[in-house]
Amino acid sequence: MKNEVKQRLSKKSHFRLFGMFFLLGVFLVSQLNAQAQERTINGTITGTDGIPLIGVSVVVKGTTLGSLTGTDGKFTLSIPASSQTLVFSFIGMETLEVPVTGEKVYNIVLFQSTVGLDEVIVIGYGTQKKSDLTGAVASVKMDELKGRSIVNVQQMLQGTVAGVSAISESGLPGGNLKINIRGIA
Repeated sequence: MKNEVKQRLSKKSHFRLFGMFFLLGVFLVSQLNAQAQERTINGTITGTDGIPLIGVSVVVKGTTLGSLTGTDGKFTLSIPASSQTLVFSFIGMETLEVPVTGEKVYNIVLFQSTVGLDEVIVIGYGTQKKSDLTGAVASVKMDELKGRSIVNVQQMLQGTVAGVSAISESGLPGGNLKINIRGIA
């Protein structure tokens, strides 16, 4: 009877051991499969002058997967194997769409956008077309400033922009100016 019990325990131990190895094998195969579905790409993004661009957005088109370039213009991104297009965008540069190939390194050159300065206004949180902007906007052309001795931005605005008054606090040349926009209130 003891031998019979030992044989049953031995069979159960072998079955359990086989089951653990089977589960371990399934786990390893699933991990390899998951890694095969994703790959890592990297690269450098520069302007036409060869200078690396900082903060360029690199996104897999149609997803929220993305990265930004660092101070050296380099990026690293893990993308799904099914990815078809990468989108590179940066303010003031043309957006570029690049098809995903088998390459691991993408060295990209972005070109300056051809939008005229009269059409775009830089605001505190991005850019906007001048036609879409609501509110008061003024511009000072450099031709208007010729022949004036200007030490700082405050002096540049003095007497050139409607609704802006720049008054010297001390009356001394080069002294600080107090600037009021659209009145004191």
